[in-house]
Order: sequence, then C-alpha cells, then structure tokens
Amino acid sequence: MKINFEGIKELMIAEHELSIKEFTNIKPNELIQVRNRKLEEESILIYEASRSFADDDSNDLIYEFSISGDSEIETEIEYIDNDADRSVKKDHVKLVFLEKLEEHNISLDLPENADKISLKANGNYFGCLDDYGYKSFDSYELHINNENKNIFFESESHGTIEDKLIIIIGPEGVKGSIDQYGPDIDEAEISSQLKNIKSALAKST
Repeated sequence: MKINFEGIKELMIAEHELSIKEFTNIKPNELIQVRNRKLEEESILIYEASRSFADDDSNDLIYEFSISGDSEIETEIEYIDNDADRSVKKDHVKLVFLEKLEEHNISLDLPENADKISLKANGNYFGCLDDYGYKSFDSYELHINNENKNIFFESESHGTIEDKLIIIIGPEGVKGSIDQYGPDIDEAEISSQLKNIKSALAKST
C-alpha cells in the first residue's frame, strides 16, 4: 500500500570554502555562478521536517508530519539534534548553498498491517540551517508498529523555486545570508546583501 506524507520536504545542499580575501573580492554575478554550479554538480539530497504554529495560544511549533488524506494510521516524529562539527578554518569562510522547490511528493510503500509510523530523524544543520528555522536531516529510520523495517521514502520535488539561499559561515559562526525567495533573481538586492556581509566580516577580522 503506497501512502503520501505531508510535512516532509526535499532540500538540495552544497558547500564551498574559500579564503576571506577571495570572498571579499567576489562579485555578485560570480557568486551566483558558483552557487548555481555547486547546486547543479555537487549537491546532496537532505530533508526538512517542516513545522507550523499550534492552533492555540501557546505559540509552540509542532511538526506537520502526517499522512495525506484520511487515515487511521498514527504518525509521530522524533527529531534528534546531532549536528556535526562544521568549524571553519582561520581566515576562511564556508558557503552553504540551499535550494527548495515549491512542490514535494513524499511517499512510502507500507505494509498492510501498519497501525503506527515513527520517523526517527537524525538532524544535520550543516552548521547553520537551524539559524534559519530548518529542522533538516540527512539520515533517518522509519519504524512501523515500533519496529525498524529498513524502508525509505520515495521522494521528488518540482515546480518553481521557493527558497535559494547562500549562508556564509566564518570562523566565529554564521555571518549572514544572501536570500532568493521565488524564481526571480533580484540583482540589486543580492548585491546589497553581499555588501553587508562583507562589511560584517571586515569588522570581525
């Protein structure tokens, strides 16, 4: 039995490290070219466990992981914060490139006797994604009726770009991001964001 899920989204991630001097001299169009090339040639697939605010006065964020449509199967998610060391060496910056499309199809072939699905997601923020609200994970287990069945999502994403970010990490942590929301590139906005990050880096070095 194939079922579809809500609350899980695909993210494409790539990384690039360069010296602060190289970053200071990079032009906006050059940075966009690097981003696009890295995402096209070197990106890996990870997932996001999306959240939304609870329908009460608590302002709590709750996971949206659920089965599409009407289903009596219970779902739960256990997100394990387990970020790897993403330190950046002296006088360098790490660029983390992220792309998320608008539409996501996440499905699973499920045994007929399934009453409960538990997703155990091993978090990986790549040193920065938690700063931007992403509960990202690159490995996971799916437990059916409390037993690990060694099965995995079938997934694809399509449609226009929803988010396309360049997050800049310096030796002292995240310095900022260059954000593209939607399919269109605003060259003036990207240039302004890049200038602000270069200024922040100059003050901290």
